Amino acid sequence: MRAHGAAAAAAALGHTDLVDADVVVIGAGAFGLSTALHCGLAGRSVVVVMVERHTAGSQASGRTAGLFKSVQADELRTRLARRSIEKAVTFADWAGVPLAVARPGSFLIARTPGHRELLRRELAQSRGWGADVREVSPAQLAGQVSYYRPGGGEFALWCPEDAYIEEPISLLEAYLAAARMHGAVLLENEPAVGIFLTDGRTAGVETAQRSIAAPVVVDAAG
Repeated sequence: MRAHGAAAAAAALGHTDLVDADVVVIGAGAFGLSTALHCGLAGRSVVVVMVERHTAGSQASGRTAGLFKSVQADELRTRLARRSIEKAVTFADWAGVPLAVARPGSFLIARTPGHRELLRRELAQSRGWGADVREVSPAQLAGQVSYYRPGGGEFALWCPEDAYIEEPISLLEAYLAAARMHGAVLLENEPAVGIFLTDGRTAGVETAQRSIAAPVVVDAAG
């Protein structure tokens, strides 16, 4: 019989080698924990199988830069970036766990003619895609950035939507807390060793300790 809901899955983890869930996520980095959180928010029972060497989020995801930039190379990435910024800033509202996000904006500065033309194109493109990007003078830039010393001839853009997370690991910690709060079960020190199939379709995951039956398996291992 299928175990419906995270409480049944968690109980199964402590008493039997067979676990039943709606979704198994392999990997507990940013992609894996985000997937687990959103599945939990959608009412799915989720088991996260770690492949990290230490704790959840302890590998590359917790060491990356925490900057969210609104200006991107094409429309799709620009819209995704702006959506990501809004999701980060409002994390506590939709995920239920606090996340410290600073939103001071950022500057893009061109010091060569080639780079200046690139930024002019990005200014026009980004505005057309809905991003709030503004041209600022070197004097305005120097007035807002205390350590900046204009050299003459610069071209600068101000991106007020941009945000950053001072300690990137805090994003992983927030994802983990929120995923658990919404029912995800995390199997630590239990790496996946295989994915099994039934009639050619995904049927679950094997770990060194147990079998996890699930119709959906997400490989989020970096």
